[in-house]
Amino acid sequence: MRCTRRLSCLVILCPLLVATLSRTADAAEQLLVSSRLNNQVLRYDGSGASIGRFDNGGDVHSPNGVVQGPDGMIYVSSRDGAQVLRYRFDGSFDRVFASGAEMIGPSGLTFGPSGDLYVANSLANNVGRYDRQTGALVQMIGTGTELSAPIGVAFGADGDLYVTSAINNRLIRYDGITGALDGVLFQGGLLSNPADIKPGDDGKLYIASALQNRIARYDPAANTLTTFVQNPSLMLPVGLAFGPQGDLFVASFNGDKILRVDHSTGTIVGDFVTAGSGGLDGPQFLTFVPEPAISGVIILIAVRRITRRPIAAGRSIRA
Repeated sequence: MRCTRRLSCLVILCPLLVATLSRTADAAEQLLVSSRLNNQVLRYDGSGASIGRFDNGGDVHSPNGVVQGPDGMIYVSSRDGAQVLRYRFDGSFDRVFASGAEMIGPSGLTFGPSGDLYVANSLANNVGRYDRQTGALVQMIGTGTELSAPIGVAFGADGDLYVTSAINNRLIRYDGITGALDGVLFQGGLLSNPADIKPGDDGKLYIASALQNRIARYDPAANTLTTFVQNPSLMLPVGLAFGPQGDLFVASFNGDKILRVDHSTGTIVGDFVTAGSGGLDGPQFLTFVPEPAISGVIILIAVRRITRRPIAAGRSIRA
């Protein structure tokens, strides 16, 4: 059955998309979505209308994370191909950007403050850091002790790296400079198969809790995790992206659509990309991208906090 097939895929492999770019309301803003079940990355215009397939070449196998780099190029994690592929903005294939023995099941992608690429290697239980120019492995972050199918990766406003761990339902923080484990912040509760994680303009981190049809919101300053929106119509939310006007867009894996959520109220506005539009089948991750020649791309460099706030009692699992 369709639902059973999707659920078994999701628990281990949901990846992520990154939104570390500058946002503009320019007409050139487009939405890229990884359509996992038909091995495509699809492109939509600013109104949510399909404008065709994005990836041209590169042999994508189960596309997951999609992100625009500081160079204006588009990076796609090929989950079953064990590679991160790089494309030009027009969708033409550039090259295999990164691969290696540690890259098994690459999922979520994000660029760090230094410009290096961070990849959640979901089937290897690590996060790989890759040189922004060469794609060579710089550092491996995390181990199977705390990670079990890492899916989403994002840098917070505090400069630290946050990772979702799908199978053991965790949100984990690593030192943004050294990569050392800082702690398991939350486990279970509002997190069930956590997938993508994205920073908002409010300094909070938004997390897709796929098996609960929930988007949770983590406040690093208060160390609290709350529900931003929970609704059956989310139908296994996986990928998240903030749009040009600040609303949150959610990839509904079982619904084959992209929903729009009002950022100020947490209410579902409606379908931004309708079910199956453009051949969308099992959407995983998504990102809004501006044309580099028009809008430019900016990596948000967060200032690292000097002192760490204590983790609230009863809400932390320390390694």
